[in-house]
Amino acid sequence: MVSRFAIALGTAVVLALGALTPAFAADNHAATDYVVIVRHAEINRPAAQAWKRVGSYCALSEWLSVTCTLESGSGGLGSVRLINNTFVEVMVAQSPLSYTYWQTQGSMAASGYHGTVALVPRGAHRSEVIYTLVYNQAAFPTEAERAAQRDRLTKRFQGACDMIKKLAEAQP
Repeated sequence: MVSRFAIALGTAVVLALGALTPAFAADNHAATDYVVIVRHAEINRPAAQAWKRVGSYCALSEWLSVTCTLESGSGGLGSVRLINNTFVEVMVAQSPLSYTYWQTQGSMAASGYHGTVALVPRGAHRSEVIYTLVYNQAAFPTEAERAAQRDRLTKRFQGACDMIKKLAEAQP
């Protein structure tokens, strides 16, 4: 079972990694200004059952409508995925019902972008998908660009949560 504590701990680890790794910042002398975006959706399916349907490391190909290939690993901790032949993401943490990834190449890599997708049990027959994004918005030079990124990511990953719900609730 993934508790809110585990999700908070995972987010804290992600923030610590970002703070400890100057290479994440576009300019090592730039200030850091981390943003946390949390999106969620209730699922009418037990968490373990839903995770089997939507929790593999390349399942995002369905819920984000992208291509995904494993470049290394077997889909577990340390695995590297390639999204749309452009974005490289490494799985840096994993639990039975969650994983956290770090984008090392792609449009958000300079911002230290990390994401965690987790399913949390909500009783015997329900669960909740919680998608948490963390990145340093100081990598974007203007407030307009920062606002555009927050808006884009908020919409994109709420859409991901909604699609995860739809896929998880579909009859097997």
